[in-house]
Amino acid sequence: MATGTPPDQPSNRMSPGAHDSRGAHAIRGRTLLLLLVLVPASVFFGVWNCWVAGGAGALDSLIGPAVAGLTILVALNAALRKWRPAWALSRAEVIATYTVLIVSIGITCSPWDWCASLTTVIAWPIWNAGPENQWEHLLWPNLPTWLIVANRDALEGFFLGDATPYRADILRAWARPILWWTAWTAALAWVSMCLNVIVRRRWSQEEQLPFPMTILPLQMTEPTAALFRSSLWWVGLVLSAAIVFLNMLSRLIPAMPGIPTGTDIGAHLSNNPPWDALRTPSLSWAPWQIGLSYLMPVDLAFSMIVFNLFWRTEYVASRLLGWTTSAWSGFPYGDQQTIGGYLALMASVLWLDRGYLIQVARKACGLRSVADDSEEAFSYRTAVLGAAVGLGFLWYFLARAGMTGGVASGWLLLYFIMAMAISRIRAHLGPPNTELYGAMPPYALTEFPGTRAIGSRGVAMLSLLRPYTGEQRPNPAPAQLEALRMAERAPINPTRLAWVLVAVVPLTMLCYFWASLHFGYDLGLGTARIDRGLVFVAREASSEADARLRTPGGPNWDGVQAVGVGFGGTVLLMAIKLQFPAWPLHPVAFPLAFCYPIDSMLPAMVIAWGAKALLLRYGGLRTHRRALPFFLGLIVGSATMALIQSLVFRAVGVSG
Repeated sequence: MATGTPPDQPSNRMSPGAHDSRGAHAIRGRTLLLLLVLVPASVFFGVWNCWVAGGAGALDSLIGPAVAGLTILVALNAALRKWRPAWALSRAEVIATYTVLIVSIGITCSPWDWCASLTTVIAWPIWNAGPENQWEHLLWPNLPTWLIVANRDALEGFFLGDATPYRADILRAWARPILWWTAWTAALAWVSMCLNVIVRRRWSQEEQLPFPMTILPLQMTEPTAALFRSSLWWVGLVLSAAIVFLNMLSRLIPAMPGIPTGTDIGAHLSNNPPWDALRTPSLSWAPWQIGLSYLMPVDLAFSMIVFNLFWRTEYVASRLLGWTTSAWSGFPYGDQQTIGGYLALMASVLWLDRGYLIQVARKACGLRSVADDSEEAFSYRTAVLGAAVGLGFLWYFLARAGMTGGVASGWLLLYFIMAMAISRIRAHLGPPNTELYGAMPPYALTEFPGTRAIGSRGVAMLSLLRPYTGEQRPNPAPAQLEALRMAERAPINPTRLAWVLVAVVPLTMLCYFWASLHFGYDLGLGTARIDRGLVFVAREASSEADARLRTPGGPNWDGVQAVGVGFGGTVLLMAIKLQFPAWPLHPVAFPLAFCYPIDSMLPAMVIAWGAKALLLRYGGLRTHRRALPFFLGLIVGSATMALIQSLVFRAVGVSG
């Protein structure tokens, strides 16, 4: 189902492997020094926002603060080219900096997503144990002591605040879990990078997938600066920035009206059956979301709208008929159906790519093969062996923590299937959001084989892994693949870029722990001075472990059947799409349209789909190309102004 190279991509595409002498050495020492400054600063900012505001801005397929950072860097670089040309960064250096920001900010910028709530999750069950919950006897014996802070005295300041973590006893209590969790996170990112190296050529060069999320950074860094000469770019940028600015003033000056970019419908849903079966209490049409949605192909945008309405109808009808009483569990088992959908998508990709993967395996084993790894960041042998070594360490980590070998293997298999599914979906279609919360390993494993088979220590370990299995929007896997794609399109040495992206993860984690302890001991996790998102995730992780340990169960056969239904339905849609390319419903949209953020974005997707469909129908490809800068401007204006708004709000003490 390759779509071909889209017209949205910059025109200066290089031939494969054609890295000029400057590009081959573009990620130089000064770039590394710049990153050593930017990474701690961006992590500190992201963790700060997590603790006081619940997140660091827009968190969709593109991460708002990273886009704002790219915008500022491009502007400063343009000034340097004019006044100090020798100081200006090359295009490769700018793109490398942007990709590092995507990874480092993504890891730490939201308590609901990848990793940012780790410190609170590993401390919560120790501090909050008491006679009423009996966690000292129920949870503590099942928690690996080398992954938690078992010293309650060391946690007093972390929960009560007005303390300092810079004491020897506190640092000793945190040191061992910090080192182990840093190694775990780095190994996850390393295996993802190896897998991305293996599939890059197939997905990027042979299938010619469009990689929509690379359009913005490639066009913003294009040497000809054609994007900035488009009047529509400036119209979109100023319009979106003005909307954010006026809404910021409305928050600061309540008498000033704002421009609505969404509406809260929660009052119409709560305790109002059958409408209370809908999960999303809001609808939004922010410029940022419209710009992101415009990057999708028309057929995917249409399919997302249709399947999102299908899911809503299914839940409302089930509630009306009395088949369900909750939007979050039970029939019609939407989360379980999405598990089957994503498994079907990756199974179909593996089947269609089987010939290529066999050749890669032969190349890695030193056998005769037509696979060519001369343009890759690593050789295929390094990638395959590196993935195997990384998986071995991850398996050892889980087994040492108390998981059985089978459960550990199942967790890793499901995790990397979902991580690569996100990479594939973003490379192929570029949806505005890829939240896979219900499809991650803990939820699939509790369906089958069930919590009794997982065991008490395995259940406890699943709770500690909650930060890595929440909403997957900033998962580093797709960002790594998109970076390798940009290395192909711009003069960047892919090996250097890959190693930088691997090395930035342990640096980011160490900075994350430092910033989390700094703000935790200053503000206090148990006080009213912090955003409640961190508390919610930590409490949910421990509460889930508590419930599963008290009432262990076997397989949920209804849920397992729903997984099968989702798998079969997606395979059927895939077969129809392959047989009839004009079929309007894309199979990827079936599981993807169920996610919580897509529910909220429905109006934005309708606006973007309508605009793109009309432009292509009545103006053709040329009109679409001319209009694209407007929608890219919507993204950049919103992201940059949102960063400024966040800083202003923090300076004057406004929450939210």
